[in-house]
Amino acid sequence: MNHQSSSEVTAVTLSNGLTVAAERLPAAQTVTLGAWVRCGTRDEPPHLAGVAHFIEHMAFKGSPRRDTLALARAFETLGGTVDAYTTHEATCFSLQVLPEHLDDGLDLLSELLCDAAIEAEGVELEKQVVFEEIAESEDNPADIVQEVCAAAAWADHPLARPVLGTRQSIAALAPEVVRAWRDSHYTGQRVLLAAAGAVDAEQLSRAAEHWLGRLPAVGEPPALVTPTFHPGPAARRAPTDQVHLCLAAATGGAIDPDRHALWVIDMLLGATMSSRLFQEVRERRGLAYQISSSWQVQRDVGLLAIDAIASPKHVAELLAVVRDETAAIARDGVSEADLAWVKGYAVTTIRLAAESTSSQMARLARSFFYEGRHVPLVETLAAIQALEAEDLLRAARRLLAGRPWVLAAVGPVTAKKADKWYEVIGS
Repeated sequence: MNHQSSSEVTAVTLSNGLTVAAERLPAAQTVTLGAWVRCGTRDEPPHLAGVAHFIEHMAFKGSPRRDTLALARAFETLGGTVDAYTTHEATCFSLQVLPEHLDDGLDLLSELLCDAAIEAEGVELEKQVVFEEIAESEDNPADIVQEVCAAAAWADHPLARPVLGTRQSIAALAPEVVRAWRDSHYTGQRVLLAAAGAVDAEQLSRAAEHWLGRLPAVGEPPALVTPTFHPGPAARRAPTDQVHLCLAAATGGAIDPDRHALWVIDMLLGATMSSRLFQEVRERRGLAYQISSSWQVQRDVGLLAIDAIASPKHVAELLAVVRDETAAIARDGVSEADLAWVKGYAVTTIRLAAESTSSQMARLARSFFYEGRHVPLVETLAAIQALEAEDLLRAARRLLAGRPWVLAAVGPVTAKKADKWYEVIGS
C-alpha cells in the first residue's frame, strides 16, 4: 500500500489500485462511507445509454448471499442511511453507520459493487422500474428543459444524453451485456472509497482491502473526450401554461484556474435570494416566481445555467434582464461590498456543511475525484478570501463578455418563438 497523510486525512492505495481516503472528524458520532465509481453516462456508447444508472438499480436487487428483502433488512439493521445515484461521470453508493458497524457497512457496500445478481428475471423487472422513472421525468418540465438544454449544448457528445437513457436503449439491455459493462468498469483503478466522521484510517484500510480488494486491477480509465459547445435556441412543446427556460453558457471544468471566481459569480448572479437576477426579475419586476443560476460542472467542462419559469408574455423582458445583468458583470465586475459579502457567505456555508459527515465525505471524494488529492477546507476558503475585484472582472469577461448562449424553452412555445426570444439574449 502507498500512503499519503495529513493531520486530518489519510489516503491509501490498495493492491488493486483502489483509493481509500479517510477524514477523521473528532466531534462526529457516526461515519459516512461512499464508494465512488469513476463511470457514468459519458462513458456509455449510444446503444448502451443509461446502462450506468441501470447497474446502480441492479446493485440493490440482491446477490447470491442475500435476496432483495434480506439486503434491505441488512442495511436497515445497521440503522444507517443508504443512498445511491448516478451522474454523467460517476456512480456513488453511500452509507452512514455507527463506527462499530464499519466492517459490516463495507461488507454491504462490497456486495453492491462486486456481487449484485444481474440475471434475466431481475433485469426485466428492473426495466419496468426505470421506464416508470423515465415517465416521471417526462412529466416534469423542469427535467425536460435540462435535457433539452444539454442536448443542444453538447450535440452528439455523451454529455448530451440523459442519465436515465431512453426507453429504447433500456429495453434492449441484455443481462450478459449489463454484466460485462459492470465487470469492465467496476474495477480497482476506477473506485474511490471515501469516509468521513468517527473513522479509524488503519481499520478502514484493512477492512477495505478485505472487502473491496477483490475488485480486479486494470489500467487507468480512458482519456476524456472534451465536447464542443453548440449555442443557439432549442424548443419543445409541452402542455403547460408557463414556459420553463434554461439559459446556459460554457465554462471551464472542476479544476479550472477560475473555478473559485466562477463560484462567486454564480452566487452573486442568481444562486442566492439576494442575487441580481432574483432581486431584479422576481422582487422588483415580478416577472417570475422562480429564477436561479447554478454552475453545472464536469471534470473538463461546465455550464453556467440560469433557470426560470415564466408566463410567455414575460419571457422577452425576463431575458432582457438576464442580458443586461450578465453584461453589467462582464463590463463592471462586482463591487467591493458584494465581494466582501460573498466571502463571508462562503465561510458560513462551507463551515456549516463541515458539520455533516455526509457532506464532508462527498467533499473529500470530489477533491480526490477531480484533483487526485485532499483539498483542505482552509485551502478552499483561503482561495476565495484571496480573490480581488480584478480577478472577478477577468473571470466574468472570460465567461460572459460576448459569449454565446444556449436557450432551451419548454412549454407553450414554437421553434419560431424560441428564435425570437433568442434574438433578445443574443443582441
